[in-house]
Parts: sequence; structure tokens; C-alpha cells
Amino acid sequence: MANRMFCASVIRRLGRIALLVQGGLVLTVGCTGVESSGESERLRELWEERAAHVQRFHTIQQGIRSAQAEALEQPDVRRAQQSFYTELRQFVAREEPSSLELLDRAKEIGSDLDRLAGPTLISPDQADQVRRVEVERRQVGEDLVATEKALRPILARAMRDPAVNSAFSILRDSVMVAIVRIDPTAAASLDRMKEISVAIAELDQQIAQEQLSR
Repeated sequence: MANRMFCASVIRRLGRIALLVQGGLVLTVGCTGVESSGESERLRELWEERAAHVQRFHTIQQGIRSAQAEALEQPDVRRAQQSFYTELRQFVAREEPSSLELLDRAKEIGSDLDRLAGPTLISPDQADQVRRVEVERRQVGEDLVATEKALRPILARAMRDPAVNSAFSILRDSVMVAIVRIDPTAAASLDRMKEISVAIAELDQQIAQEQLSR
């Protein structure tokens, strides 16, 4: 569980699907707030504390965004990324074939996010096009959240599989090594992000226990 925050844009071209399992270098908006208005006061407090940690993680992550983006293009990272996705897809195909379509959809969304993430070069007299791009960005974001939510159960199971977890660990470590190689000052940020991820994992356990006790 300590890795829960450690994946996202690491797997961006694969749909950022690993956001749901053991985390990443980017956060998902679908995991930062209270999930139900019917939850107890204690659950609301836990979700609020979790959201605060997520925000801290996100703030720190912004400082290494450039190094992270460059790291994801390194050949060893790309190989590790593909190996992880291969193991993950094999697990899903074996354990829950009906989710393969969702997995493929997540990958498509990742490509859409990459396309829409950069600045849009539009002249001032093309305001309508600017609005269309913004609407598309929101729609893609909403699609991502919905797809990730649907995939969450099978991805959580997948990350308990030794082969999938091992491939993920190799990917995570290769990204961290690449980031520090590119920007040695990023080491402290990565350490702090790992500490926050542990705190979030502990909160996740408390949230799960609180929900089971209701």
C-alpha cells in the first residue's frame, strides 16, 4: 500500500491506469474527496485528511514535473513501462477478461490526455476553438475518472499479484533513478513524496476499516 500514490503519469501513455493501484507521480481528482454524503463524521475527517496529503503530494510533484517528463522518455523507463503494462494486461485477461475493454479505453484516454496537455496555439480571433478545446479537456478528464473508478477493483487485485507488483516496482524505481539522474536536486522531493504516500496508505487502511465497521 505504501506505493499507492506512485504511478499516474509514469503510465500516462497507458491511460494513467496505475493511479488506482499503488499510486504515481500524478494524482487523480477522483481520489481526493469525500466519496459519499452519507458517510460518518469520522469518515469525512479521514477523507479530508487524505485530501490534504494529496494536495501536499501534488504541490511537491509540480517542482519535478520537467524532470519527470524527461524521465518518462528514457529507453529503460519505456521498457519497464511496457513490461508493467504487459504483466497487468495478462493478469486482467486471466482474472477478469470483461475488464480488458476498460483497460484499452484507459490507454486511449492516456493518448487523448497527452494530446490535450500542451499549450494550444490559437490566434485571438479563434475564441470558439479555445472554448472547444477546454470543453474537450474537461470531458476527457471526466472520462478518465469514470474509467479509473470502474477499473479500481481489478487493478487493486492485480497489484497484489507477484509478477505485476514486481514489474511495477521495477518501473517505479527506474523512474526515480532517471529523475534524479536528470535533476539531482529532485531526490529530496521524491523522498518527501514517498513519506506522504505512506501516510496516505495508512489513511486508506483506516478508511477501509471504518467503512467495513458501518
